[in-house]
Amino acid sequence: ATLPSPTSQHAPAPPIAPPPDPMCQKTKKRGVRMQSHLLNALVLTCFVKLTCGLTTPPGATRIANGRYFLSTPTSLDDYRQLGSLLVTTFEEELPTGSKDGDRSSYGEMAWELFGRPLSVRQASARYIDTARRMVGKKYALILAKEIPEERDRDPDEGSVVGMAEMGMSALPCGATNLLGDNGKDGRGSAPSAMIGVVAVSPSARGNGIGQALVYKCEAIASSWGESCVFSTVEPNNSPALQLFQKLGYGDCLEGDLIPVSIRERLETRERPHLLFQKELQTNSTTPTVQI
Repeated sequence: ATLPSPTSQHAPAPPIAPPPDPMCQKTKKRGVRMQSHLLNALVLTCFVKLTCGLTTPPGATRIANGRYFLSTPTSLDDYRQLGSLLVTTFEEELPTGSKDGDRSSYGEMAWELFGRPLSVRQASARYIDTARRMVGKKYALILAKEIPEERDRDPDEGSVVGMAEMGMSALPCGATNLLGDNGKDGRGSAPSAMIGVVAVSPSARGNGIGQALVYKCEAIASSWGESCVFSTVEPNNSPALQLFQKLGYGDCLEGDLIPVSIRERLETRERPHLLFQKELQTNSTTPTVQI
């Protein structure tokens, strides 16, 4: 019998793999995390477009001689600009007599480097979360945008210069007690049409943007079958007071103030507000803006 050759009895030893490179593993982990962040951003962008509406027809929503238009949020960038607008309007423009009116240069530097970016992210995240929670409910977030000057840009990519939110909620704490057991319109504590935050960039004021936003909120309330609209305004906010009084809103508490929670530089505080109300007429000729 023929004996097997020595080489056929033993298989060749596998090659020894080199030890893993720690730097290579870290690079792979970073790549996986980056892919995860990009996927989350893509999913959220798709969600925003599906739940908040897409681009509106050109010319159908233009206001202020065609320089601006109203739209619902269509991208994550809209929410980022919204957060920046709110911080600029309400957290950097301190009202007269605020105890924080005199800030040190060190505090301002810390705010610009750390506080402001964080506050913008928080404001943007709050409205993204609200958009998720309020899908299918009576809630609307309206943006005013400036039409870009570049002809090759999508008109819906304009800069956000104003905003307003509209929803159904109970009157603020204390309002029902001041109005009586049933409230001024007999609602009591039942949800009422409330205009929430209304903000216009300082650079875009004086163009009728705030008026167009309020008119749109009234049109939305009418479409919900509501007969009146409420809104709270700080007594030292002269532009807001003039706007609502000009549009026919009256102080239904006759000067009495109610506490309302607001955001100010990463903190939530209660401040006294006036409660305004306007009766909506079904046959009113109030101009509305289509979205």
